[in-house]
Amino acid sequence: MSAIDDLPPLRDRTGDIPILVEHFLGKLAHDRGRPSPSFSPAALERLAQHTWPGNVRELENEIERLVVLAGDELMIGTDLLSPRIRQWTPTETLEIEAEPDSLPAAVEALERALKLDARRSFAEDALARLVLAHEALHEQQACVRARERYFARYPEGVHAAHLAGRCTNVD
Repeated sequence: MSAIDDLPPLRDRTGDIPILVEHFLGKLAHDRGRPSPSFSPAALERLAQHTWPGNVRELENEIERLVVLAGDELMIGTDLLSPRIRQWTPTETLEIEAEPDSLPAAVEALERALKLDARRSFAEDALARLVLAHEALHEQQACVRARERYFARYPEGVHAAHLAGRCTNVD
């Protein structure tokens, strides 16, 4: 057995969470060539309270998701946390339909509850991604309308060079 096999789960090493968060933020900042954002104390506390059933890999994925959602913001607050982390409470448990009468029945009930919880979390994350895509689409449509208004005003494209890059709404 290796040292990694003997490592306790992340939920038992909450003191490691801030260190891992800083590591992942630094890694992502280096990869993206951008400054590293930081977490609000409340967001960091929520990360430390979560049980991390997916262990370090789940934490890393959450940090990457948060950095992407934060964009150019340098402070990540609780509003960007995944719903399953933002809404998690220490007393949260999986709901199992009925008291199982045998070990195989208990395992089956637990598997069903875990799958249901995973589907619920996936749906919440998918909804958040859909909202972000919807907002981006509206922003692109606003840029197209601004360009159309500009070129209607200046049909020969006079001074249109500044619209070639990022859209600026010109009225």
